[in-house]
Amino acid sequence: WGAGDQMPDVVIIIDDFGYTAGELLNDFADLPPEIVFAVMPDLAHTKTSAEKGAAKGHEIILHLPMEAKLSTTSPGERYISEDMPREDIAPLIDSFLEQLPMAIGTNNHMGSTSTESVSTMNAVLKHIKKRGIFKWLDA
Repeated sequence: WGAGDQMPDVVIIIDDFGYTAGELLNDFADLPPEIVFAVMPDLAHTKTSAEKGAAKGHEIILHLPMEAKLSTTSPGERYISEDMPREDIAPLIDSFLEQLPMAIGTNNHMGSTSTESVSTMNAVLKHIKKRGIFKWLDA
């Protein structure tokens, strides 16, 4: 569906790729290619995970780090926060997508605070649309 085909009834996305490689990554890569890999940026195995998944026919999406409510776990060293200047959102997304040039879209990692902010999400979605990923946003 990344190439403009009709979207399937069900899409299975496995997220948090980028933390590990080796046998675990190989096992996931051997799953049917209809499974989408959501890959975190800025991790030790970001590139390996995306390349391995893509080589096995999986579509790759950016697992976009975002600020979360009531979490003691950091979404990453760099992430979209509710209070970040809106003009900083597009360059951050671009730097993440540079690590994943094969990405056809994005989903959020954590992000409850950021996704509740209309102005934050407007900036995120506007830039995602400008980048031409998830082309069905125009539908």
